[in-house]
Amino acid sequence: MLDMSVAQNVTMAIHRQLFPGTWLRFRAERQVALDFIRDLDVRTYGPDAPGNSLSGGNQQKVSLARWLATNPKCSSSTNRRKRGRGAKSEIHKIIRALAKEALPC
Repeated sequence: MLDMSVAQNVTMAIHRQLFPGTWLRFRAERQVALDFIRDLDVRTYGPDAPGNSLSGGNQQKVSLARWLATNPKCSSSTNRRKRGRGAKSEIHKIIRALAKEALPC
């Protein structure tokens, strides 16, 4: 994770939609991050926390949130990096829940 906040990491892939033109909408960025922190159960003290202060599993949840924020047609986890047992099962649970929503592929 880059030395950015959780909110900045989550919204990195949707900056053009979130910040049209030259307007900075930090409240919107914060709300997107808060929604994903809640939905993916990211263990952090808030959206302003430095991304590199999170555990490896929570960093992966933030990375997953970054791409889910783009509203992908399909999503999959391809990272084979070591994860904590709890974080790995949580990520798998999230992916299974998304698959049940029948995302079009």
